[in-house]
Amino acid sequence: MLAAAAAASPKMRVVSGIEVTSLLAANEFPKGAIVASDITAARVLVAIGTAITDASGAPVLKLTAAISDVATVDGEILAVGGSQLVFASATGKQAGSVKLPATGMRLAAADGDRAVYLYGGAKGAVYRYGAGGAYVDLFRVDEPITALAVSGERVVFAVGGDLFTWKAGEDAVLVARLPDGIVSSLAIDGRAGIVYGSTADIVFAVADGNIVPLIEGVGGDLTVIEGKLTVLQGTRRALLGISGMEKLLGVNARP
Repeated sequence: MLAAAAAASPKMRVVSGIEVTSLLAANEFPKGAIVASDITAARVLVAIGTAITDASGAPVLKLTAAISDVATVDGEILAVGGSQLVFASATGKQAGSVKLPATGMRLAAADGDRAVYLYGGAKGAVYRYGAGGAYVDLFRVDEPITALAVSGERVVFAVGGDLFTWKAGEDAVLVARLPDGIVSSLAIDGRAGIVYGSTADIVFAVADGNIVPLIEGVGGDLTVIEGKLTVLQGTRRALLGISGMEKLLGVNARP
């Protein structure tokens, strides 16, 4: 059952049992911001243009090209600026960079793995970048990948409204299909085994091959911080925290 959540948005509808809290007031983020969780430092990083700040606006890192994505691995900051993948410490001190296969690529970091996964561009290619500095071309699909998340050895990705799961040595398998909309963000709670996704106007979970709506009327960039799902709403420029999904979905949420 969906219920109105006027405190968060007059147009937002939330599944009964799901809790939505405002982590930061509206308009804290500029339009077009990219958010990433830094679990090691228990903070949120925000990228806009060529700059990365923390949630309070304090500067962390500055690049020379527009940032298309930012992520953290064991406290280290990784950012894509143009065709470069830049590495920096938690304090923002740059430690190096490497040239990427394409410009404007996006990042996904696996739980408990220092490897970084790269995707995006006109081709549906996924790469794994390891600590040795070498790229591994993992797999390709016929259409552009619109979102991707990794947990352990399992890769979950979206092509438009179709969700697939992939593992080395196996073919990609369709696990769910949205009737409408394009999946623009994915996140995985590795501890609970829950896959989350978002379009422009819905946040959902995947359970037994079904799309389970959590919030309707909003969408955004997803990340999981300390077991809590966060949604950065680009249009409202607010960061929301969502909890209570484990009880709602039970143990059958794994893709």
